This record gives sequence, C-alpha cells and structure tokens, in this order.
Amino acid sequence: EPKPLQRPWPALMSAGNSARGQEFAAAHADFNFVVAKDITSASEVASNGRRLAKEKYQRDMQVFGQAYIVCRDTEKEAREFVQEYVYDRGDWEGVRNLLDVLIPNSQSALGDGWESMAANLIAGYGAIPLVGTAEQIIDGMLAFSNAGLDGITLSWVNYEEGLIQFNETLLPMMKQAGLRV
Repeated sequence: EPKPLQRPWPALMSAGNSARGQEFAAAHADFNFVVAKDITSASEVASNGRRLAKEKYQRDMQVFGQAYIVCRDTEKEAREFVQEYVYDRGDWEGVRNLLDVLIPNSQSALGDGWESMAANLIAGYGAIPLVGTAEQIIDGMLAFSNAGLDGITLSWVNYEEGLIQFNETLLPMMKQAGLRV
C-alpha cells in the first residue's frame, strides 16, 4: 500500500536541463527530470547532476529520464503507427509555433535539425522513443536503468490504451526483468 513520502518534508521535483536548472535541481530537488536526445545523453546529464548535488551541496538526487511508448505486436506495426500519428496526422503548424516560442525563428536557427526535432515533439514531446514490441520496450527500459537513470516518466499517444497495456503486459515483464519488485 503506497504511503505519503515525507522524510521529513514532501519530495521536491525539478526539471532542470539548462546549466541554471541543473544547479537549482542539485541544490534543492530530490528528483530531477531530464530531457535528452538519447539514453547516452540522459546518462551524462544524470551523472553530472548527481555529482554536482553531492560535491557542491552534499546531498543526493535521483534523476529520471523521459520516454514515450508505442508498443505493438510487431516492430513494423509500431513504426507504422508512429509514421501515421507524427507524419500523416501530426500538428506540424502547432509544433512550428511551439518551436518558434522556444527558439525564435526555429526553422532558420535549427536548419536541417528542425524536422527531426519537430517530429520528436509531435511523437512524444521531446522524450526518448521506446517503439516496438513489448520485449523491445522492456529492453529500452533496461537500457535506461543500465545507463544509471533512477526512473522514467512515460507517455503515450493514447493514455487509456497505454496504461491498460502497461498494467496488463509491460508491468509483469518489468517484474520478470528485475525493473520492478
């Protein structure tokens, strides 16, 4: 039975990715959520953040990555679904507007990288993709764990479907893989 986390205060969470955000998280947060282009980058940010928290502030901090899940019976079906919801139905005008707020004149500023960044925002708001079969999703989660991340925030295109699939299929497999007790 879950209990409130009070030791002696509620846990503080941050999402610091900039140098200033990392500094704030290291000084004050119990958990920091990082956005990274891949697991290797997330691992580096996690290591640096933990080191900063320990060396400068004498405290421990857990670091979580972000992933979006597209799980289907075959990898081909999963990739086809990503193609459909990102490229065929994605809100490219909306993501262009978002990127222009975050990065003025984003298409010019990002050049060739604009489309891949925009597609990743549509696919999972910049999270690392876990796309494929249930086994491939679990392998991806293991990669997060093996890279030294303490956890993952997860998202889906369809949360209702995703949470059912998570509870019925992925969670038992996570337990078998040693990712959950």
